[in-house]
Amino acid sequence: MKKLIISGAIFLLLGVSYAAFADVTAYEHSISQLFSKEIAVTVNRILQDSEIKTWSQALAWFLGFITIGWSLVTYIKESEIYPFVYVCILFFIFWFLYASYEPIVSGFMDLFIALGGSMYKAAMGNVSGDQIIEAVKKAVSMPTTDIFDSIDILMVAFLWELAVAFLSMAVYFADIFVIVGGSLAKIVGILFLPFIICPWTHGAFNKWCSFFAVFGVFSIFLKITSIIVMVVMRVSINFLATDGVDQRLVNVLSQNFTVQQVLTITDDTAAIGMTAIAYVAVCVALVFMSFSLAKQCVGNINAGGGVSRGAQKMARVAIKALL
Repeated sequence: MKKLIISGAIFLLLGVSYAAFADVTAYEHSISQLFSKEIAVTVNRILQDSEIKTWSQALAWFLGFITIGWSLVTYIKESEIYPFVYVCILFFIFWFLYASYEPIVSGFMDLFIALGGSMYKAAMGNVSGDQIIEAVKKAVSMPTTDIFDSIDILMVAFLWELAVAFLSMAVYFADIFVIVGGSLAKIVGILFLPFIICPWTHGAFNKWCSFFAVFGVFSIFLKITSIIVMVVMRVSINFLATDGVDQRLVNVLSQNFTVQQVLTITDDTAAIGMTAIAYVAVCVALVFMSFSLAKQCVGNINAGGGVSRGAQKMARVAIKALL
């Protein structure tokens, strides 16, 4: 029963992915802009008037009180003014980031997205994800099957439809995942900002910075992966349509993914169909691996340590200027 439910859920997702990819991608840019705008409004609302604002500010004052108290004790015992100036600078940095949180975070995320988009446009022009899927489906023609056909050709036709469905689902949901994940990181970051005040809690702030950066790098990796997927699909289909490896590649798909001719799979060329399915499976794996690769690339960001070192240098300069 459990296997039946899981199978039904998978096929439901496949159906949803087809419908969503066909209907939503035409409005995807507008939806992304609207989504980002609403997230910005939500973040500002949280910062300006909510219990989260009270909690964040209360935590900031609490950590500031403890850290400043510790620095004053150090000053009394050791006559060292440096820790006090250092903590005051960290406190100032927090309020600066808090006051300009939304534009700073949105600017960084937009920068990541723009970098990925620039790479994509430079390599592929204006070819969109839905055009890839449609071109791949049109470029490879599977035979019409019935119950009297051989099991091989039935399996090839079924697996091809399944592979293309998974490819469309991977491309669509990965793009949505970037938007949702980046927005989640923006909202959650409000709760982690106070941890920048106290040197002992910089680890928590670093965790959020890593979490946020992963989605930013993922947006770049996703565009790069999309470029690789396009090239792999175009070259593999053209190669499979070539009669002999020593001949020039048949131009089934052009560089801008225009279908020049159709690769027809028959009973005699079922093996070619299985090879095409394998190439699609590799492309699906590449898309789903983008997030893992981005996470490994980012690693653990020591943003708190960077802020701390900057504050220390500023404290030394301030002390020299005052004394």
